[in-house]
Amino acid sequence: MKTTMETATFPSAGETLYRSLTSAGAPRAVLVTVHGYAEHHGRYARLTDELVGRGFAVFGFDYRGHGHATGARGHCNRFTDFVADLSTACEEARRLVPGKPIGLLTASHGALVTLRALCDPQTKLDVAGAVLTSPFLGVALAVPGWKTVLGRAASRLAPKLSMPNGIRSADLSHDPKVGAAYDADPFVHHVATARWFTEMSGAHDYVRAHAARLAVPTLWLLAGDDRVASTPASEAVYAAAGGDKTFRRFDRLYHELYNEPEPDRATVVADLFSWLDGRFPSA
Repeated sequence: MKTTMETATFPSAGETLYRSLTSAGAPRAVLVTVHGYAEHHGRYARLTDELVGRGFAVFGFDYRGHGHATGARGHCNRFTDFVADLSTACEEARRLVPGKPIGLLTASHGALVTLRALCDPQTKLDVAGAVLTSPFLGVALAVPGWKTVLGRAASRLAPKLSMPNGIRSADLSHDPKVGAAYDADPFVHHVATARWFTEMSGAHDYVRAHAARLAVPTLWLLAGDDRVASTPASEAVYAAAGGDKTFRRFDRLYHELYNEPEPDRATVVADLFSWLDGRFPSA
């Protein structure tokens, strides 16, 4: 069966987003991938091919300020701008693959965007489930006090003020080739704006306070040695979350679980596939 991929742009609340749709034949469901901060959906090409091979269509997109999308790098005026982009992407996926259930396959900051949407009753996402991979629900290392004060002041006075985002490629995967590719990727950025910082903090608070509202089935895949996102913060939110939920923690693994070396990666992907097969059975 031949695999096809098409790319295009689509508008969302004042910005232009970029997407790709990869499929082969009649899919059993469409999975919308929601990438992490400072990266883009193209970094999930290997996983996309594997999912298509299992009968899924995969809709990947770059939200504002990331990848091929427009907007200041790493910036949002309100965190709900990212939520609006996710809602628009789901609508676009449904238009392109009508009549099929939609699942969300999210990573890091993309998981935070997804949880912010799913915990808000005003946001209507018609999805059948969500995978939350290394969700960014707290920073792994404490942010210096001076940086927090500066960020809050700049958020009001100079919201687009950019600072280094502090993401180290060596903390993403045990595979040095992953880090080298990340550093060389022209569509990865290395900044964060002051307004994003305060809006991100507000999104953390919102999800913690309203996790019990979560109603769709979720799979939580956490890295036991995450140097980017706080695993204890994610465990606390998981404990408070509502809905049908499944938890997996992979000790020793770093933030990007799908980019870890074998055989660890195979273990992660097997758990992912098992859960997806249970939620989206083939015809």
